[in-house]
Amino acid sequence: MRARVVAVCAAVALLIPAPAPAQQTGVTNLSYGRGRVVLKNLNQYEANDIRFSEAQLSFKDSKTGRPFTVPLSDVEWVSRKKNMALTGGLAGAGLAALVGLLAWAQVESDPYLEPTENAGTIVLGMTAGGAAIGALIGAAVSTEKTVYEKGRFRVGLIVPPARPSGKGTSACLAQVHMTF
Repeated sequence: MRARVVAVCAAVALLIPAPAPAQQTGVTNLSYGRGRVVLKNLNQYEANDIRFSEAQLSFKDSKTGRPFTVPLSDVEWVSRKKNMALTGGLAGAGLAALVGLLAWAQVESDPYLEPTENAGTIVLGMTAGGAAIGALIGAAVSTEKTVYEKGRFRVGLIVPPARPSGKGTSACLAQVHMTF
């Protein structure tokens, strides 16, 4: 069984296309909403509307709203920021729907209980409430990832650890970063 799981995971991994190396002159049409830009002169900007094109970087300073266009050779590194509202909303909706459906199934299977006529509406309401709460929690959590560093674009792959079974076993998290 374990060999089949490994074989399926390997087959799926081989189907994922590898990113093509970026040319040193730059990559066109990459854009990010929010992030941080640090120039070689160590000026640092909280930026909006970050765009890479040919051999330059364009962004707006989020504090002043002033637009900047600088050559990539003057850029030390660029990171993108995003919040986890969508992920939190999906997780909250899934968890609330699961709890609601399990409760409904429990009531249906109990011979002494009778489900109400609006049980489906209650489950939908729970799902919407879970999505809203999850989105609010996710909006409070932000992540920052370096996307450009010293003339090279970065691509990352994170392989989550497998849950170990049995006593005395451990797992680790593998992170691979490729710089082009």
